[in-house]
Amino acid sequence: MSVLDLQIGVEHFNNQTPHSYSKGETMKEINKDKSQHLRQDDPFAEVPVIFAYTRAQAIEDGVLIDLTEWARETSFKVPVACTSEVWHRYITPPAGTREFGQSERGRAHDTLWMLFVAIKRRSSDNQLNSRTDGGKGEARRGNDQLLYEVIFLQAPQHHETIQLKSICGPGDNGEPVITIMLPNED
Repeated sequence: MSVLDLQIGVEHFNNQTPHSYSKGETMKEINKDKSQHLRQDDPFAEVPVIFAYTRAQAIEDGVLIDLTEWARETSFKVPVACTSEVWHRYITPPAGTREFGQSERGRAHDTLWMLFVAIKRRSSDNQLNSRTDGGKGEARRGNDQLLYEVIFLQAPQHHETIQLKSICGPGDNGEPVITIMLPNED
């Protein structure tokens, strides 16, 4: 497993059984193979799933933009997507900037590269911290979210530093995925 895989929190997803939720399925049915996690007094055990919105549906609907192919070129090993807000406000070049070499691919590359660098930096910090915390691994907890900055050309002669948030979480089948968003987005 690479440092990147460890840093983005992949290890805690590898122990989960993948599951796709279906409308009408109850939590008891979903957890039938995970009985050790299902409490006898669970008030939601018989409650049907009313609505499930998958990452695949969000990508199909344009709520998320899939960057996985470009992310692989930047050494990411898991699927990566950004929110439509990030795509339309920062990845898509503003009017008057294409003549300065701005493109979706280039701006997405900058976004992904700066995330990669931020992950590597955090990984180095965590390795240093793990040596100083007695090997308890405390520095690796809570590493599913990361704030980082990217500089975008927003108008001719006007650069803007934007803070972005990346979250590593479970995909539709429990696999690790990364989503890039604005700090105020969920």
